[in-house]
Amino acid sequence: MKKLLILFFLLFGTANISANTNLDEAKLHAVLGVISNFILSDTATLSQASFLSDVPSITTQSTLSIDIAGEVGASVYLNGSLLGVIDSNGEYSIPLTFTDGDNTFEIILEDSKGLRSEGLTFTIQLVDSIGGTVGDDPISGGTVKVFSLAHEEIYSTTTDENGNFSLSVLEEIGHEFILEATGGTMNGLDFNATLRSLYSVDDNLDTLNLTSITTLVAQSAMDNNTPSIAKREQSLQQMVNMGMLKKEDWFERDPSFVNMNELDAWQGDEVDIWVDKIILDVTDSQLGRDKMSVFSMAHGGVANILAY
Repeated sequence: MKKLLILFFLLFGTANISANTNLDEAKLHAVLGVISNFILSDTATLSQASFLSDVPSITTQSTLSIDIAGEVGASVYLNGSLLGVIDSNGEYSIPLTFTDGDNTFEIILEDSKGLRSEGLTFTIQLVDSIGGTVGDDPISGGTVKVFSLAHEEIYSTTTDENGNFSLSVLEEIGHEFILEATGGTMNGLDFNATLRSLYSVDDNLDTLNLTSITTLVAQSAMDNNTPSIAKREQSLQQMVNMGMLKKEDWFERDPSFVNMNELDAWQGDEVDIWVDKIILDVTDSQLGRDKMSVFSMAHGGVANILAY
């Protein structure tokens, strides 16, 4: 407001101005135009940049490119440094480089008149290891392998006496990956089954567990198709809707809604056979009564089922 008053007096001088003052129409239009431009230049901002695809919050890769949209011809600044300009399609690809831990970035656009956008701020965490536990009961001495979605082996390691494993990861792991565990011993006996899980770097990379339940979820996303996290989420949501699992802890070693003692007794070492039977029930959204001892909250709970 003070700036506007100064501008007004510069234009009209210090003459006494009252409600009855007659202003020349041309001068009035001129001052209104000046004031309007002054207000616009003082308050206007360029439209903020936007992401053209999802940006991960966690990555195992030291470099990554993200695509943004913005006003054609606008200059792109990343953390204060000029990178380039938005192309004729209204797009620009920004190369990012990460150091260990959290990496925070701010993108600002600027047009040819010097008008700037608000900053688009985001943080991506670089991690260098993944880990978890194998088995509903810990499997020691088991082999854990990391595969791409095309089932190309990337890494391999062995679980310790508590079933824990840890892997230092490189860029090749990709955004989505498969874990498989075989061999080892559980409760002093040889473990002859295969446990699987399907994860992405957006999951908690410290609790990438492999259990009968993660095997069920992963296998339901793999049958006759190339697996993906999107398919995993669809299958998981169907099981949640049936009351079999909770989305918050399905990957834990003792997930809600699952009777682990009944699970061990029901399947024995035949995890793959058990998984196939459950998938058939999930496909038609009707869990068989013989499986209710494991998933006791499915379809409203055992008590509800037995009432019919």
